[in-house]
Amino acid sequence: MISLTKVKELLGINVTTYDTQITALLPVVEADVKRILNHGFHERVWATIVEGESDFVYAERPLDNPIEFGRVIEGTGIPDDTYITDYDSDLDTAYCNNEFTGSTDKIYTSISIAQWQAISKMIWFRIQGTSTKVKENLSAKSIGDVSVTFDTTRMNKLYGYPQSIIDDLGTPFQRVS
Repeated sequence: MISLTKVKELLGINVTTYDTQITALLPVVEADVKRILNHGFHERVWATIVEGESDFVYAERPLDNPIEFGRVIEGTGIPDDTYITDYDSDLDTAYCNNEFTGSTDKIYTSISIAQWQAISKMIWFRIQGTSTKVKENLSAKSIGDVSVTFDTTRMNKLYGYPQSIIDDLGTPFQRVS
């Protein structure tokens, strides 16, 4: 979904002090995102991925998690934080922000890059918890020039995060059985 490097970039962290904690929380928060949004975000899509290229052609269209601008893709030979930057429907070709480091015949779709900021905040919230209290039910933590503040009066009791972060993730997928 997101790499240690991208989380640190989005949070403005340029030291290694929190690397171990962020790395440990990445799969935890990924599981939380999947639960909150009611989606697995790991749909296999058959496509032609060629090492050294930054575009691919579909062999099969995704069903639940469409290939669209900003959709993160994962898989063998696909660098971390790779996402779709453009799509040509005439050629059925998607273009990405990174060159592929290997070749494969499948990719896995993930979240949208629009959710990276919320996921980074979720990780930071878990790192700092709600133990550093300041006035009026706010929780805050600073690293150098970076400061993050959460309003803990609007906590989502079901998921354990501030409601503002949950709202930033987007609307949960509805499942019909």
